[in-house]
Amino acid sequence: MTDSNLHPWRERRRAQRLRHWRFASLSALGLSLAAVLSLDRQCDDWLQQH
Repeated sequence: MTDSNLHPWRERRRAQRLRHWRFASLSALGLSLAAVLSLDRQCDDWLQQH
């Protein structure tokens, strides 16, 4: 019911915030995945040395 009461400029602002949130979430997920893979590779190299 609250969606039907939004003014057009509020709907655009809400959609823009949603896009920014999605981009930030995907970026954080990608950086986290890259960090985990990098640490895993470093640990594997360290374990092979010992």
